[in-house]
Amino acid sequence: MKLYVTYGFFMALAGAVLTLALFALGYHTDNIAAGEKWAYLGIVIAVAGTALGMREWRNEVGKGIMSYGRGLGTGILICVWSALFTAIFNAIYFTVINPGYSEAMVQYKLTEMQQKNMPPQAMEQAEHIMRLFMKSPVLVIMGFIMTVIFGVVISLILAAIFKSEGNQSTASAATPPPVQS
Repeated sequence: MKLYVTYGFFMALAGAVLTLALFALGYHTDNIAAGEKWAYLGIVIAVAGTALGMREWRNEVGKGIMSYGRGLGTGILICVWSALFTAIFNAIYFTVINPGYSEAMVQYKLTEMQQKNMPPQAMEQAEHIMRLFMKSPVLVIMGFIMTVIFGVVISLILAAIFKSEGNQSTASAATPPPVQS
């Protein structure tokens, strides 16, 4: 359990550092367009953290052997812990550190819609929906759910990569071949 919590915590910590850096550089308030592009580093953090955790489980706990199912379970548990720690950070971020994030994001999206010449009635409807989903509790809960879903997808892929049945050649060399008559 310690491995899952440790990798989940460090993934969330790296994501928090990225979020705080983007905030400090104004990418969550003034230059949201550039911030959206930099936020893709979060995907790199998730893939790297999950991969490192799976590799450690296979090499240390599994002694070089890890089935697909074990790898999948390991990856999912790491991502669930990461999602939990990230949700705690996001609750603090959206309410204490950057309480104006939701409003800045809504205004940015409305400006994008205006530039695309969206009809005013459609913009009103979109704004209503955005404001509904951009509340802090909703952002935290949706962030948790999306992190877990993304973690499952990453784990499905990485489990296939890190799957290891051990050294089959030494096992077959130790067992004599069957006698045929």
